[in-house]
Amino acid sequence: MLLARKPHPVGNRKRWTVDYSDWLKQASTTLEPGAASVTCESETAFVDDVVSTWNKVFFYLNDGVINETFTVHVQVVDRKTGIKNDTIEFFVI
Repeated sequence: MLLARKPHPVGNRKRWTVDYSDWLKQASTTLEPGAASVTCESETAFVDDVVSTWNKVFFYLNDGVINETFTVHVQVVDRKTGIKNDTIEFFVI
């Protein structure tokens, strides 16, 4: 599911947060510790320092070149083994 389309400043390192509170309420559960995966489909940008809490995923998006558009994929697993796959489209400004 496409969550959002966001601008990312060229060459910068920026922290992003994905909040899964609403999805987790429907399942009456929390995220499985360490069960978040974030990948970036770019040759010039990358993600690192991925951390998941009981209801949020944090990651840093780094670099990128001006006018580039790419997708970041986020996958989380809840404590009842429900899996959610999301994407965020970024465009570099």
